Amino acid sequence: MTLTNKNLALICLALVLSGYMLAIKNLPEKMPLDFRSFYFASQVFADGGNIYDFRDVNAAAKLLKGKPHVYPYLYPPPLAFYVLPLGEMEGRTAGRVWSYLCAAFAAASILISIMICKSLLKIPDSANTLLLFAAVVFAAILPFYNNLKMGQINVIVLLFVTSSVLMAMVHGKDILAGMLLAPAVLIKVTPVGFLIYFLIQKKYKAFLGLLLGSFLVIAPTLMAEHTGIVWGQFFEYLTATGYGKQIPGLFPASTVMNFSAAGWVARLGVEPRLISTSTLALLAVLGSVLIFVNRRAETPKEGAPLLLAYLVLMVIGAPFAYLHHVVFIYPGVLLVAMSLIRSGHRARFPLLVIVIALAYVVSIDFPIHYGRIGIEVAPFKSLNLYALLGLFAMSLVASLPSLSGSDTNEAASSERSEPESDAGGRARVES
Repeated sequence: MTLTNKNLALICLALVLSGYMLAIKNLPEKMPLDFRSFYFASQVFADGGNIYDFRDVNAAAKLLKGKPHVYPYLYPPPLAFYVLPLGEMEGRTAGRVWSYLCAAFAAASILISIMICKSLLKIPDSANTLLLFAAVVFAAILPFYNNLKMGQINVIVLLFVTSSVLMAMVHGKDILAGMLLAPAVLIKVTPVGFLIYFLIQKKYKAFLGLLLGSFLVIAPTLMAEHTGIVWGQFFEYLTATGYGKQIPGLFPASTVMNFSAAGWVARLGVEPRLISTSTLALLAVLGSVLIFVNRRAETPKEGAPLLLAYLVLMVIGAPFAYLHHVVFIYPGVLLVAMSLIRSGHRARFPLLVIVIALAYVVSIDFPIHYGRIGIEVAPFKSLNLYALLGLFAMSLVASLPSLSGSDTNEAASSERSEPESDAGGRARVES
């Protein structure tokens, strides 16, 4: 059976959403660990406290039965502001509502990723079943469930990033693309790198959209009580953050759980004052290679697999990157996989196996196993990072004309074999 586009969307959405809802139903009743930071920060925001002082946030948590531990709030003020309605709810109820919302956002992100993949790679309806299968496989491999279990914000960021790419690269609505990117930037900051991606594609109005979207996101927060104090606290907090900096209440940058570029540099024993410079130099090299390759891409289809490389840099370019951040690569890895499958190149299947293997490896929580298997040498305590860099390389490989454009002959052959048109100009299609 050939799936129509409408059926493809509905089936994928139903499968993913049902799976996530079932998974959430079996989560513990207690408030998700990372959601606590957003929840209690919103309460501190409302009370006029310092949302960037983890002692204030934990003081709010200690008013609850059980006195749960809360990690520091690490985001700009808008997130705490928009979580205020949940902050008015009982903690476990708010956590459950948050989990269901995130499940819906995750399903929507997967659906939008399929739409991006189908459009940029010009996948015909006859391959919809294969696309759906690949989408479900990578959704199962990557740590989406880990995000739901932890109550993380990443699936919301992913939804805005994928929506932004869809608007810019598929629908040509550059201003709207920039506006949709704004919330992601105001949560995680590193998605701002997608401006380079858009500018290379000559989507110049995306920058204007980003400014407009940022204003629309920030403006409501300026009308809230205590907002001036909170924004002042944020800018003061920025001076204490950065590559290699120790944030009170959080793990040091060198912790094995942090597989960002900065974490890797810190574990190598680089002097603290040089961690930032070394990290920026490493990211500059990777970014320069990516920009060079992207500029050489002659068609959107040829450049489509490079989305994965941008997403990898978005992950490792943050001061801290943990397992749950890996979901950001989802649309990119799906694009690379389907690009290889459709290429017709004789090396496509070995390369596809490598991509799947790397996606699986990067989704393993290696830090909990290092001590158990006796890995003590610092360079070997970054397996997730190396898998991400491997996917970065595979993104560049998949964009080579011989791979990304090698189905040109197939397309030409398909055009020659299209059904003839009848006298009325309507094609005769076999049913």
